[in-house]
Amino acid sequence: MAKKIHLISVLFFLILFNSVFGLPVSSCSQTLSSNGTLYELTGNISSSSGCLTISENNIVLDCQNHSITHSTGTRGS
Repeated sequence: MAKKIHLISVLFFLILFNSVFGLPVSSCSQTLSSNGTLYELTGNISSSSGCLTISENNIVLDCQNHSITHSTGTRGS
């Protein structure tokens, strides 16, 4: 009986841990492709073209007060 309770506790912790902590996103070249997954931006990222590809449904991107910026080149006169 104690083993069963211990196993249930471990499984509950693993499910809770997976749903609270997201997968890290650290660059613009990443594809977010795990359905129902939380992704967390680990720092500011910038790109002059496309940045992130989201290829599945039910994906959450938590920017955690970081920014995703699109930088454009400067024009000469």
